[in-house]
Amino acid sequence: MKRLFIPLIALFAIALAQNGENVHKELVLTDRIINRARPVIEQSSNGDAQKLFAQAEAVQTNAWDLFKQHRYMLALRKTGWARKLVERALKLAKFDPRRVEEEVRRTAEIMNEAGPVIIRSEIPKALELWRVAKGEQETSRRAFENKYFLLALKFTMAARVHTRTAFGIVRRKGNPDRVQKEVERTKELLDKAAEQTKLVSDDRVHELLHRANDWQDQAVVALRAGQLPRALKFTFSARDLLLRVWRMVRGPANPELVEQALAETDRLVEQWADAIRQQSSKEALDMLERALEHQTKAQEHFGQRKLQPALQETSLARRLLNRAVELVESEEVLPDKNPNEENPGKH
Repeated sequence: MKRLFIPLIALFAIALAQNGENVHKELVLTDRIINRARPVIEQSSNGDAQKLFAQAEAVQTNAWDLFKQHRYMLALRKTGWARKLVERALKLAKFDPRRVEEEVRRTAEIMNEAGPVIIRSEIPKALELWRVAKGEQETSRRAFENKYFLLALKFTMAARVHTRTAFGIVRRKGNPDRVQKEVERTKELLDKAAEQTKLVSDDRVHELLHRANDWQDQAVVALRAGQLPRALKFTFSARDLLLRVWRMVRGPANPELVEQALAETDRLVEQWADAIRQQSSKEALDMLERALEHQTKAQEHFGQRKLQPALQETSLARRLLNRAVELVESEEVLPDKNPNEENPGKH
């Protein structure tokens, strides 16, 4: 039955086109559709809708010309196309410009946040994508001002994609020097621990040190491969094991151990806080603020000689900082995507 359906439609269209009176009725019906749509289109502020409607009127005029020439099949096709254009124009006329305005504004926010990072990177590919994105956003802004809303939406979304891509290039490149300093810092701490635990007879201490050195070796391999987040993860994990070593050797509430732990957390804050604030996601910023709160509590406890609570608080602060730092060196952390961003034309 389905195989017969399409040929039957084609035969009906041919028969209709061969009958000038029937084609005339279709043309008149299209005129009525156009006339009913005209007030809606004229009252609309949507330039795209008005442009499509003008195209529909031109196609309909051409359909009438073809009809007068007794070219009924072509006239029928043209008037059908004119109706489709009117239908599209009406849909656009109901398109909410406020939605497009919101998308243009959102892209501007993303570009304002990402721009300084991209420019400072001086990475040619990222800078070229940034130049393209700026041009697209400016085109979008002008299109919106001239009420070409679909065009504005198209260009602002393109600008957003190019900005995110440029930002991703910068983030993947990361900051090898800062990461290398962290890996070197862990090496210093491990060497110091190896020297000071030579005479310790507890096999568990040496097992932990061995594991810490294994993780540090993996950090070095990752650093050489340019895998900065992985390098940070392994070197920070090695330090966590090292802290367990010192707890076993010196005891959990040793003043020297707590003071060293506090100093190490302070060093991480000094080294990374600005980078987290300037370049990071809300998640990383929240981690930084929580880390600072825990570190403040740790210092208060230490001042009151409450060594165990001080060590617990600074350990929490350090773990939060470690995670935030890993986020800084990981891929894109631009503002979270709008749920509708993948298909902004839908309402």
